[in-house]
Amino acid sequence: MTNGGEWAALCSVLDRPDLVSEPRFQCNAGRHLHQDSIDPIIEEWTLQHERYQAMAFLQAAGVPAGAVLDQDEALSSPQAKSRGFLTTLTRPDGKQQPYINMRVQFSRTPAGVRGQGPLLGEHNSYVLGNSSVCHAKSKNGLKPAV
Repeated sequence: MTNGGEWAALCSVLDRPDLVSEPRFQCNAGRHLHQDSIDPIIEEWTLQHERYQAMAFLQAAGVPAGAVLDQDEALSSPQAKSRGFLTTLTRPDGKQQPYINMRVQFSRTPAGVRGQGPLLGEHNSYVLGNSSVCHAKSKNGLKPAV
């Protein structure tokens, strides 16, 4: 809670108007200091609601809230799709592979994933053939992966 208004709105959603006038919770510092007393009250309420339902109730009351998503849910969410968060590249074996795109998008400086990382051993010949350190090692029996 960043202010008393949000705190009062949360207390209303929790159906606990008594907490608004509780002296320990009168300011942000007090609520932070006594969060161990507040957390079980919020937990009890959240356990009674599906996460998107809880988010909707809280947001409708003016309380900043968002559903917690796992990685798969976050990457396939409408928000991630609309922001172009994932891009798909074709691997050398022909399979499609999703990659996380650039996290920031600029209107005049486009950025993005241009290619995938190398496969295991894919660049050994280049590295071993063009590096003076590796060149000496390759003469001593180090060979590129097949």
